[in-house]
Amino acid sequence: MKTVLSIAGERVACEIIVKSNKNAYLRLRPDGSIVITAPASFTPARIEAFVARNAGRIQRARGELLSKKAPPEGTILLWGATVPRPEGWSESSYRTEILKAAALRMAALPPSLSATTPDGVRFRARRMKTRFGSNAIHTRSVTLNTVLARFDRRYFDAILIHELVHFAHPDHGAGFYRTLLSLVPDYRRLRRELGTLFRTMEV
Repeated sequence: MKTVLSIAGERVACEIIVKSNKNAYLRLRPDGSIVITAPASFTPARIEAFVARNAGRIQRARGELLSKKAPPEGTILLWGATVPRPEGWSESSYRTEILKAAALRMAALPPSLSATTPDGVRFRARRMKTRFGSNAIHTRSVTLNTVLARFDRRYFDAILIHELVHFAHPDHGAGFYRTLLSLVPDYRRLRRELGTLFRTMEV
């Protein structure tokens, strides 16, 4: 069912999808409209109350989404620079860039990190919605978000080292951050900046 809801005084297009969920879920579409998935037991009044409870979060997320800056037509973002779009460029081209960068970085790891990184680490690259990287320790597989190839290499480097440190420290405990910050002292600042870039640029 398609409708229009009032969110913080703004009328926003909304589609309501009834499913066999136990709870209601909300997501934004690229055009700023919202989709609500709710169980059949949710009345229109209950859905409106659900939206009202989350109005501030929805408003912030829509603001970030709709204000994203796109690179000029005919260009792409590549390692922090805006460059002419090569013929045939696609998301798989970013994947190739990430895998090449990972191989180069692995050949020049700090000795302390190299000592705790197992042989035969496999790298994968794909577009991810919520993570910049992940580490499947048991399979020695590190996955990196292709979005990283849009931004300055220092952000890629910070995320790659973050994932490699997990081989020595599987969780995010004190030991993990002690090791990570010894290798990337400004990691927290870089991670905040990367999050801001991801939220405010159309990638």
